[in-house]
Amino acid sequence: MENEKKVTPGKIALAVAAVIVLAAALIAIVLTGRDSSGTMEETIPTDAIVEETVEATIPADGNPADETAKGSYTASDEEVLAARDTVVARLGDYTLTNGQLQICYWMEVQNFLSSYGSYAAYFGLDYTKPLDTQVCGIAENGCTWQQFFLASALNSWKNYQSLAAEAEAADFQLEEVYVQELAAIADMMDQNAVMYGMENGEELLRSNVGAGATMDDYVAYMQMYYSGNLYFDALSNANLPTDAEVEAYFTEHEE
Repeated sequence: MENEKKVTPGKIALAVAAVIVLAAALIAIVLTGRDSSGTMEETIPTDAIVEETVEATIPADGNPADETAKGSYTASDEEVLAARDTVVARLGDYTLTNGQLQICYWMEVQNFLSSYGSYAAYFGLDYTKPLDTQVCGIAENGCTWQQFFLASALNSWKNYQSLAAEAEAADFQLEEVYVQELAAIADMMDQNAVMYGMENGEELLRSNVGAGATMDDYVAYMQMYYSGNLYFDALSNANLPTDAEVEAYFTEHEE
């Protein structure tokens, strides 16, 4: 979201040897029925407009043990709201609800688009069309983009939650600047909502990730993300070799 400080991504490692338990039946409702396409506008000659009916290409259900269990995870707002608190994954004593999963999922989509932008089309991703109707061009199992982002979201949650758990066990404390940023998220979202002509931050959040997620879900996600990644950064920086150690290593391995 605008104006929020981003923790440097990419430095993720699985810090806890734990098993993520997925129940395919419990991750049946990931997305709301909201349109997942963009709002691209371009000038097209009226004589070039051709109306046609395109049949749905949602795949058949796949492997019940992974993200391809369901051909499509899109559902109505009513179904999503009813399943908001359903636990969809576990990692030790930690749980992920369907509402929280929506945050993770759309973060993966937005991060991918931010990283690749217009180049996403080279991977076969057309963001003007539903993600559950397109085969992912960078996956080896022939899944859809919706299934790909679901798997990516679950994997990211596993990594983030593992690091956050390690940070908690080590009694790692965030610097005050990050504590203040996390505490200000709701107010910041309210301010951004007004800029977009919306009533409050909750409405802005729903417009970005759908009906199932709450502000508490978003704040919890950011708390987990900051805690785990900043802890990992602290460990990495603490283990950086000194100039003397680097020189000694090259001297020892000169040959």
